[in-house]
Amino acid sequence: MRKTFGGYYTPTEEEFSVLWEKCLFTFDANVLLNMYRYSLSTTEELFGVFEQVSGRIWISHHAALEYHQRRLDVIEQQEKTYEDIEGELNRTIARLRDRLLSDKHPFVEDADQLVEKIENLFKKTLKKLGKHKEDCISLIENDKIKDRITKLFDGKVGSAFKTERLDEIYKDGKKRYDSKIPPGYEDVKSKQDNKKYGDLIIWLQIIEKAKAKKTPVIFITDEKKDDWWLRFKGKIIGPRPELVEEISSEADVSFYMYRVEPFLEHVKKFLERQVQEETIEEVRELSKRDETFAKYLRETAAAARSQFPTSVIDRILASQPSQMAKDFALSSLIADQSLVDTLTKSAASIRSMSTMQAINELRTTQSVAHTMAEAAKIARESLERPEKIGEEQEDDKERPSEDKPEDEK
Repeated sequence: MRKTFGGYYTPTEEEFSVLWEKCLFTFDANVLLNMYRYSLSTTEELFGVFEQVSGRIWISHHAALEYHQRRLDVIEQQEKTYEDIEGELNRTIARLRDRLLSDKHPFVEDADQLVEKIENLFKKTLKKLGKHKEDCISLIENDKIKDRITKLFDGKVGSAFKTERLDEIYKDGKKRYDSKIPPGYEDVKSKQDNKKYGDLIIWLQIIEKAKAKKTPVIFITDEKKDDWWLRFKGKIIGPRPELVEEISSEADVSFYMYRVEPFLEHVKKFLERQVQEETIEEVRELSKRDETFAKYLRETAAAARSQFPTSVIDRILASQPSQMAKDFALSSLIADQSLVDTLTKSAASIRSMSTMQAINELRTTQSVAHTMAEAAKIARESLERPEKIGEEQEDDKERPSEDKPEDEK
């Protein structure tokens, strides 16, 4: 039974040992692109692992192509992230200075000295951020990560499919996707035209390599979609059984997949290489942030669909190039509506309050309104650059003080 339905069984300890000893390691584009998002120490450790098995690594042509096509976008996203943090630090110190100095609280002694200490700490942090930002910008022309990736995969990149083969894949891919045959059918929701077949092309190129080399394959990817993974109650159990069975049928080889975090955990066991816990934790945290953001987009987009007229939703969706951009646009609607609701409710409650209560309520409302308005604006501006959604936020701008009444802004 295990032999007949091998895709539904996790390899035994002995099978894993043989797999890791003899396999070809192949990588998805997102694994290489995330090297730009990790700290220098984590990036260095990952390179160390990849270089240890450099004689047994390979990357499909389409995965390598996606890496090159998206590399500058990821670098720009990282630069924007530094700018966002810098802006938030500057706004925070401005608000603290305003609160502590212009409206001195009787229980806060030596406010001037306190502000000075905080400003000095922030200045040191901003200086470090500035250096990291410069390093990030320098990658555009002097990309040491790209240089190492190029050297690592020299002579280890697969061949491109010819046009005739691609046309066959697009035709067959539609049938596969309609039948929910993995991988790639989830991309119908988020990618246009033939771009939605990218995962399928990568998968078929992996199978072609496995056929030619007749060796087991381990695929390392940071994909999260269910058209790659078998899940139970949200937890990844392993690769989709259909994938294991397809590559076994087509190439007669064993196959397994890892996200980067569990891959590093198994490196310690099967490659007998020490991996810092800080490295694994950083990889884990980045993955969690990506999943949290994606979940937020899905949930707020669903809420918008239930709250706004179909005609409004249709006009918004028609103008967006991808599913993620569509979700971001709908999320912006929710942020705008929440702002309106907050201000309306506060205006009604303030009428029945004393003067002091009203002032305190107005300050709280302004703080919430400011945050919501900022989030909505970020969403709208991000839509102008749909390929960078997820990391980008608005540039640092001077913000009005929270303490001023609304009519003074």
